[in-house]
Amino acid sequence: MTRPSGLIPLERENDADRQYPREFHPARRVPVEKNGGFKLASGILGAIGGTPLVRLHQIFENAHFDCFAKLEGLNPGGSAKDRPSVAIVERALQTGEIDKDTLIVEGSSGNTGIGLAQVCAYHGLRFRCLVDPKVTQQNVDILRAYGAEVEMIEHPDPETGELLPAKLKRIDEILDTVPNSFWVNQYASRENSGAHYRSTVKEILRDLDGAMPDYLFVATATCGTIRGCLDYLMDHHYPTKVIAV
Repeated sequence: MTRPSGLIPLERENDADRQYPREFHPARRVPVEKNGGFKLASGILGAIGGTPLVRLHQIFENAHFDCFAKLEGLNPGGSAKDRPSVAIVERALQTGEIDKDTLIVEGSSGNTGIGLAQVCAYHGLRFRCLVDPKVTQQNVDILRAYGAEVEMIEHPDPETGELLPAKLKRIDEILDTVPNSFWVNQYASRENSGAHYRSTVKEILRDLDGAMPDYLFVATATCGTIRGCLDYLMDHHYPTKVIAV
């Protein structure tokens, strides 16, 4: 069993600096010329990232500013969670924390579960997703289509009345009873924010010809996206104000 020991400081490193096994390296895309063209990807995971940045000129007509949207929904799993999902799983494969016989476990009723199910299906890994009654049937169907095991946590924790502690207790039970098991722990994994540090914010910078926006609005849940973007901007001394939504 593998439990992350807590929040780990983000390492400032590039994927190019890592020694990945060839089949697990996240940089699978053939470079594409600026201003368009199709990407040639080796496998579906190679299509993660490189999402379009679109100017929303019809929403704010005659405005004195430009507004852009990064279309993370065009990742193959349907969300920005594809980025940390592939980073976490492939990092664990690279370090030997998991192997082909490992049970991957995470609690998610939404996009993280789908992203992990996609990555685990690609690598032939067993994945169990703990969901709660708020999960949509569509998400359950997608998880199962990827071959994930879906376990419903129906009853909240008796002490707090909340579902998250109940999920965490069940994860502890799995880690204690399944010898070769691995908890993704998206909240504590440095790869959650690291994936966005190494890709998302750099793509925005590239598409804006090196000029970062005055404001960056980021939808937050685990805060991995906003943490990764903010760390990059601070490390490189950009004056962009980052707003959590």
